[in-house]
Amino acid sequence: MDTDDAPGAAFSLKGRHYRTGEVIELCILGSIIAECKPISAAPDDETDEASGNEGEGLPWIAPGLVDLQINGYGGIDMNAPEVTEQDVIALMERLWAEGVTTFYPTVITGSDASIAHAVDAIHRACCRLERAYG
Repeated sequence: MDTDDAPGAAFSLKGRHYRTGEVIELCILGSIIAECKPISAAPDDETDEASGNEGEGLPWIAPGLVDLQINGYGGIDMNAPEVTEQDVIALMERLWAEGVTTFYPTVITGSDASIAHAVDAIHRACCRLERAYG
């Protein structure tokens, strides 16, 4: 992947379409997919020499997964009394690594104070990410 850390940077990503297996290239501007186009032939380093399969070594490209109820993940509980903004961000990053791009953080029934604390930590994490990524 050709990428730059600057916000709004343009880069491209080559991979295999999740439904067809076709080799494609995504052109990304900032955080927006600007173009998705098929590539007629993969360069030699993207062809599995043993099988001759085009794009065999490339990653699969698919839409992000959506989870409608996340109480926690990867050892982080969003309902823990001591949950912090950084905990919520770490949980988000772990979900992103698994392909979950959208989720609904779920806070369970508890005392008013524990619910308010969890919602505040989630809110602060979302605000911080909004400032960082727009």
